[in-house]
Amino acid sequence: MRVGDHEMPGVADVVVVGGGLVGLATAYHLVREGRRVALVDRGDRGRATDAGAGILSPAVSGRGEAVAAFAEAAAAYYPQLADALRAEEAGETGYAAAPLLFVAADDTDLEAFTALKETLTRPAGRPSGRAQPAEVSPGHARSLMPLLGPVAAALLVPDAARVDGRLLSGALRRAAERRGLAVRVGSVERLLVEGGRVRGVMVDGERLAADQVVAAGGAWSRALGEPLGLTLPVEPQRGQIVHLRPPESTAGWAMVMAMDDHYLVPWPDGRVAAGATRETGSGFDPRPTARGVQQVLSAALRLAP
Repeated sequence: MRVGDHEMPGVADVVVVGGGLVGLATAYHLVREGRRVALVDRGDRGRATDAGAGILSPAVSGRGEAVAAFAEAAAAYYPQLADALRAEEAGETGYAAAPLLFVAADDTDLEAFTALKETLTRPAGRPSGRAQPAEVSPGHARSLMPLLGPVAAALLVPDAARVDGRLLSGALRRAAERRGLAVRVGSVERLLVEGGRVRGVMVDGERLAADQVVAAGGAWSRALGEPLGLTLPVEPQRGQIVHLRPPESTAGWAMVMAMDDHYLVPWPDGRVAAGATRETGSGFDPRPTARGVQQVLSAALRLAP
């Protein structure tokens, strides 16, 4: 079977299920090591790679020490990955350093702001060489993000970054395909299990054997584990984002996180991404709703009236 410029193998060293950032990054690193890799992706609408705001900072993880350590390592690796893809002439990644502001819009946010400040400015566990977050004046905060309205308090994380998921995934795919990655648009119906081990996948009625299978389907991965008696702790959660275009140039503006986790992310092309809802129980429906847009705009106006 031929897919693009490469023959889709009947047998691969590794099959990667899912063509978002995690799946493509996994495939890219495997083909760099000389492995025979096949990637299968349905191209589902609404995946986080295409829709995420792209904030890169361990400061926004906040889910325990293990996740924080993983986030630190990931943040440190992004510049290396961007440099590697640039050297391979794989195209733009949308990666760039950008300061991040945590903002208390009024006095009702100050309790949460104080707790966050204590956590982020605690020296223990912060890698050497990383800039220390610091509280800045409301005036300084507005100089970094001119759209801000009243500010009760602000904390600056100077060494954050942002990335465009669509651009980065495109660069990863181009670089990986040049190294032999075979990509198939299709649906993995089930895992092939023989002798107590996963031996490949069934794709649209066709067998694709592999020594190893990587499940990188995000919220869709849960279905792969169920036939094996595995309950993967992932589920779909709709997040609605609104893209705004202010009249001013957005170049150099800081990203902003509110105490309720809503955010503003400026992009150099003049957009500001405002988000996001977190709708558990929404299923896989990617369509925006009037209620969701209202929530996002209300939160954005609270920060930037």
